[in-house]
Amino acid sequence: MYNRSSFPFTLDCVGLNTLLTESKGRLASPAQGGSGVCAWQISVPKDLRIIFYFQSYNIDSSINSYRSVPECSDQDTRIELKDSPTDPPWRTYCERNMPEPIATDKSVLFVQFKLPKSDSKSWFTAEYITFPFEHGEYGYRPYVM
Repeated sequence: MYNRSSFPFTLDCVGLNTLLTESKGRLASPAQGGSGVCAWQISVPKDLRIIFYFQSYNIDSSINSYRSVPECSDQDTRIELKDSPTDPPWRTYCERNMPEPIATDKSVLFVQFKLPKSDSKSWFTAEYITFPFEHGEYGYRPYVM
């Protein structure tokens, strides 16, 4: 596991499309309160892939729209993972339980946190690290040392 102090910075939400290019980093949504959209773009060299994981995660469970099996709607507080700002999300989180870590198959990841005005309690912190991929006969594959 990685030492928290080894991460270069924590990047709080400062609006849309905050660019992260370091090989590892930390993201944080606004602490309780506020509404709107926060977005981060993680963009690393093409020979790297991204592992994204939550450190802390709180989706307000008192809002009536939350279900035990999530089917996120536009009215729900949610975190979306995408390939680009205009693509549909390939992973959406709106459930109460802490999501599992996820590894991407690309060197770019867009993370959006959408918080409706009715939710003043939801927030998260997440970290990402990268790992090398090498290009071979069948495309990119994990680099084995």
